[in-house]
Amino acid sequence: MMRSSNSTLLAAALLLLFCFCHSGNGYQEADEDAVEIYDPVETRIPDAPEIQRHKRDVTDWMDRFYRAGYFGSFSAAVIIDGKIVFSHYINSDPHKTYHVASVTKTFTATTAQILIDRGILNPSEPVEQIFPGLHLERIGDRPIVVNHLLTHTAGLPDLRYYKLYEPVQYEGLPFRMVKPIYPPGVHYRYSNHGYLLLGAIIEKKTGLPIADAVKKYLLEPAG
Repeated sequence: MMRSSNSTLLAAALLLLFCFCHSGNGYQEADEDAVEIYDPVETRIPDAPEIQRHKRDVTDWMDRFYRAGYFGSFSAAVIIDGKIVFSHYINSDPHKTYHVASVTKTFTATTAQILIDRGILNPSEPVEQIFPGLHLERIGDRPIVVNHLLTHTAGLPDLRYYKLYEPVQYEGLPFRMVKPIYPPGVHYRYSNHGYLLLGAIIEKKTGLPIADAVKKYLLEPAG
């Protein structure tokens, strides 16, 4: 049973990594890279040939995009129970460090869920209710709520590049909000902007800077 579970985890991780790799070339129009929301699909235990195929898909993609000049360095690994079961490096090694970038979304989302579990944050609360005076343009009648930001279903576009290097406080939000491209709760659309807003909500609810909130509610309890 343990071997089957590990096989499932490995295949799932490789599939996610492969999807992530493909998304790295995602400069398509908004309606092309949005995903309709469907019910979860059934999972199954993959066989060994399928796992090997996923490994080849990931390494082939990395090698191809490296040769095309999309990046100069890349590291990928799948770790199960503390053991590296798959790895591939290009101009890199297991000790190379990278900018944490969007991995911070994991910390933001986990902290938000902890606040939800503690009753500090309501996933159904409209964003405009949290920030009185903040006006978000709407497509349709439904407001954007916290859960939409958490699940990338707020209908906000993804902002890939920024000229602003200092943290944006709430007072600056109304001047930097982007227009939605979909009604909330209809499409999945990865959005950096949505998670910037979610971080501001965490700050508002806890009274702490986002880094301190993550430390207090997530990192310190985790040891």
